[in-house]
Amino acid sequence: MMVHRFVRGSWFVGGLCFIGTTSACSVEPAPDNNISHNAQDLVSEGTLDCSAGSAYREANACTPVVIVVRHAEDTSTETVPHLLTTAGNNHAQLYINLIDDYVFAKSHKLSGTTAESCACPVGRVLAIDPAQNTVNRFPSSNPYQTVLPLARHLNLTIEVSDSAGVPYTGGYAWGTAARLSLLTGGARATSSTVIGWDKQGLNPTDADVTRASMEGHPLSPPGLLLRLPSSFPYESATTHFTPERNHFYVFAQQDATDGKFAVFKYYHQCYSFNSSDSGSWFTTTFLENSPTSIGVDSQP
Repeated sequence: MMVHRFVRGSWFVGGLCFIGTTSACSVEPAPDNNISHNAQDLVSEGTLDCSAGSAYREANACTPVVIVVRHAEDTSTETVPHLLTTAGNNHAQLYINLIDDYVFAKSHKLSGTTAESCACPVGRVLAIDPAQNTVNRFPSSNPYQTVLPLARHLNLTIEVSDSAGVPYTGGYAWGTAARLSLLTGGARATSSTVIGWDKQGLNPTDADVTRASMEGHPLSPPGLLLRLPSSFPYESATTHFTPERNHFYVFAQQDATDGKFAVFKYYHQCYSFNSSDSGSWFTTTFLENSPTSIGVDSQP
């Protein structure tokens, strides 16, 4: 799958990115010290211009989506405090470009058919509550810190609890009412929502559940990742799906009754360590160095 580099007004072929192969995408190169957060990168599923004020966006309704990311790279769980690394903070900054492009570059197939539409602009950002609370005595700040640059860029306050004041935690119960609350306006929503979460809350293993219970912040499997879509094809009774830091999840077409989403898109993030307008793209589940640009390939 070709990864395209987008610079306002122009498209450049940035290289080939074949996830799960021995291509260059599977190897993280040496760091490039000339870091730039101005490059914007995205694989386009469609051809329609979704830029702000474009004729197509102005004439057609956008599709509200929920975007979910696992928190960026952090220090070992044995390290106190347990915080984002330098590469993780850089990764968080790059989400500004990635999500901006997902919304405003080109169209996507968000209806479950070949029809194309623009994603609605982000109007809400949610994250696990980083403050100690009655539900979680030792919360991680990493999901919050991962989406903080995006929230600041959009001038939004990160929501860390639901409308009833229940803190968002990895074990938060994403029942029908909680799912329906994710898009403001429901079926008539005109904005999208971004969620920053942790691996245990996205899809915990049995070991995660046991450990969390011992530590006093119980999980409620299945996690967020399996509670949002109407179906989840990547896990079976014998295969556990691990949410990685280079995954990018998009949910669309929410059912008005149960709050589940009929469309579920799963992407891998690709990174460029070259500050020029061309170069190789790479992927890794844990960034050791700081990329200059970010994009996504189509779901596997």
